[in-house]
Amino acid sequence: MKKKVIILLAMLLFSGIYAQEKVITVKYYFVEGCPYCEVVKSIIDEIEKDYPNIEVERMNVYKSSVWMNEFLSYDFWKVPAIVINEKAKFQGDEEITEESLRRTIDDYLSSYNKGSSFFEKGKSYYEKKEYKKAKIYLEEAKNLFENGNFDTNSTEDMLEDCNSCIEAYDLIFEGDLFLENNDLEKAREMYSLVKCEDLKSTAEEKIDNIDIYEESLQSFNTAVEYYSQKNYSQALSLFKTLENILVGEKQKKCKDYIEKCKKYIEAQNLYDEGIKLIFNDNLSAQKKFIEAGIIYDSLGENSEKCNTFSEALVNFLIGETLWNSDPKSALKYFEKAEKDFKYLDFQKGVEKCEYYIKRSKKGHLIYWIFFITSLIVVISVYLLYFKKKKKDNKNVKKELKKLVDKYANGEISLEEFDKKKKKVIK
Repeated sequence: MKKKVIILLAMLLFSGIYAQEKVITVKYYFVEGCPYCEVVKSIIDEIEKDYPNIEVERMNVYKSSVWMNEFLSYDFWKVPAIVINEKAKFQGDEEITEESLRRTIDDYLSSYNKGSSFFEKGKSYYEKKEYKKAKIYLEEAKNLFENGNFDTNSTEDMLEDCNSCIEAYDLIFEGDLFLENNDLEKAREMYSLVKCEDLKSTAEEKIDNIDIYEESLQSFNTAVEYYSQKNYSQALSLFKTLENILVGEKQKKCKDYIEKCKKYIEAQNLYDEGIKLIFNDNLSAQKKFIEAGIIYDSLGENSEKCNTFSEALVNFLIGETLWNSDPKSALKYFEKAEKDFKYLDFQKGVEKCEYYIKRSKKGHLIYWIFFITSLIVVISVYLLYFKKKKKDNKNVKKELKKLVDKYANGEISLEEFDKKKKKVIK
């Protein structure tokens, strides 16, 4: 727990919140009245202005025995003297130049900034539990911090945690291999060696599952049998209980079966929803069948039923659309839809199509009855007219014969004959 707190504090330290934090310490040892010290003091003052993230400690070695002892502990024997970050040491005005001080500070700051960047990357992977990647960045951060003699305790604690978790993954992997080969005691030994806090519960769970592993293998075979019988709900339920118990290839297969069961169940649900929506919301029903068909295709299954339902609905919808304007064309589509519904043994669809087909055929029968009746009436009228015309012609001929006889006998004049002839013909 203590280590976790340290790591969290380290994350805050390098998060950029304290951008102006004093990260470099410069210890300046001098003696009052020393002309060389005055020259170095002006250099130190300028550097302090230019670097807001350095802290300067000025110590007159003659004023404090503590400072004097500290001065001597660095093996210094003359002033001025400077120590940067407890690592770089400069003594005398020959060594202490503005250039040398700035170069060292810049080098340390560069190491600090690069180290902080690598630390942030490592922290990011650490939080994602990608310990191998985190280790690479944290090791680089540690090297850079050491170059400037910065504190590496937090980085080292996180590295130690990474190594522990990497080792834990390896131990669990080895344990899984032993378990897969039925070496239960060796598997138990590997799991019990796990120290990583994040994986300890996983290892403990695996230890608890060792005693039921053989039973779980039998349950796996039972789940596979349910799957082959297309009892996907029951298979899924059983596979889920085994997912974190089985290891190796069996676990991979278990996860694969789980995904397939979920897809089969989803496809079946879409198919059932489509059935319920037929003739209530045909467009939505068709969409459901298409979606179900896509899932079945992804599983390498035959999606013929879904496709046939979809085609039947398309034909039925076209038939309904054409019904009022073109019943004859509509009939063809209803007949196609009826054929598909019969193939699918969907009685409701067959009945719906038959209703329209019967109405269509009845309409055709009425049309032909009307047509034939109209034809008979027309022919009858024509025959009556023709008969009457024939009779009228016969009467005209008879009247004309009488007029000719009367004219021949001198009973009427030619003028009267013409008038009466016109009247008879008219």
